[in-house]
Amino acid sequence: MSIVYFDICSIPLFLMILFVCFSRKMTQGSTNTLFIATVLLSLFSTVADLGMEVTSNMAPMPEPARIICCISTYTYLAVRNANNAVLLLFLLALTRTTFLLRKRWAQIAFCLPYACILAMLVQNPFTHNAFTVTAAEGYTRGPLMLVFYSIALVYGLVGLAYCIYCRRYLPRNKWGSLLSIYILAHLAVIIQFFYQRLLVEMFFTAMGEMLIMLTIMRPEERMDSEVGIGLIIWEGLWKSVASEC
Repeated sequence: MSIVYFDICSIPLFLMILFVCFSRKMTQGSTNTLFIATVLLSLFSTVADLGMEVTSNMAPMPEPARIICCISTYTYLAVRNANNAVLLLFLLALTRTTFLLRKRWAQIAFCLPYACILAMLVQNPFTHNAFTVTAAEGYTRGPLMLVFYSIALVYGLVGLAYCIYCRRYLPRNKWGSLLSIYILAHLAVIIQFFYQRLLVEMFFTAMGEMLIMLTIMRPEERMDSEVGIGLIIWEGLWKSVASEC
């Protein structure tokens, strides 16, 4: 049976991040909205992963467990891959480069991988070439499962490459925190590749998002910067009025 303790520990971390965001009113603006969406999707992915792992190890699998495992697997594959796309949107919003998606071809290139994910999930009940969940054999991966991981890798590598490229848009400490979520995610994949029973992906994701919240999503810094800008504007207006008088 897989070691699910890391999944269990990551759930309160995600809930803590959400509590801090809402208690500090970090809900306005596209950057805050996308960050909250990223945390929510990570939370749903963790719950689905936990439900899938707990029920898939039953043999023979009772019908209620088979249904839960099937629903959890569909949910995990849909939500986890959506999380990768939303995280990339968050990166664009944070660096104020969302204008890169204004062109139609860029929007198609961004949405096409996830559209392929949804298409494979829709056809799976008829072909069972992505995965199957049966009472006798339990959860079994199909040949298309490699495509799911490949698409997730595409979003991850594009996000990592752009994060490295846009380091000039952020202070060094904040850029390092943003880079850490991609480093931790890829490190978790490597660990789970060699130790498949050790489910550390969502726990590493929670640690990365916690670091982003502590170093980047800080409303007091935004308020200070806005006050500073306001003082500069008023100082400029005052000087202009004084010179005219």
